[in-house]
Amino acid sequence: MTHVPSDRDETGLVRDAQPARRIVAGRAGRQLADVRRPSRKRRVRSDVGETAIVRTVLEYLQRHKLVAKAWRQNSGAFKVEQRYIRVSSEPGIPDICGFLWDGRALYVECKAKKGKLSYWQKRFLEDALEAGCVCGVARSIEDAQLIVEQSQELIPKRPFTLSDQGFGTYAGFPVKRRGT
Repeated sequence: MTHVPSDRDETGLVRDAQPARRIVAGRAGRQLADVRRPSRKRRVRSDVGETAIVRTVLEYLQRHKLVAKAWRQNSGAFKVEQRYIRVSSEPGIPDICGFLWDGRALYVECKAKKGKLSYWQKRFLEDALEAGCVCGVARSIEDAQLIVEQSQELIPKRPFTLSDQGFGTYAGFPVKRRGT
């Protein structure tokens, strides 16, 4: 069996075809010398980042038969000169918002494997649950599937309508009825 030269060194990293050279001044005058670059090992992450989780969960929800609409809700803050500017209407709003075909709101907060909810995120999700929304924390597509599927067990006996509250519609917009 013949030995085939490899382009990888003993650490398994790819070597440069031509090593870098620099000019060295010494007793014998100026000459070229090989420069040994320190090897950079790439760190392999075992966990999936939050952005990838948001992307996959959002794609799953947009294709789910019970979800009417789902979208990515950008939020956060950034610094301009000496001021912080908030890019969200509500502190703690989840990464994915939407609604189901039965009219209930859907809120999904995506977190990485070791990610933790902030105080405002916990508070938002608790308030949404109390109001009857479908919400939860998803660390994978399976979690998102459980959130949506378990929401079917909590369906109200009769869906809430605006006519129950004395509203009618005019040209598709809800309007308060007179005399009620």
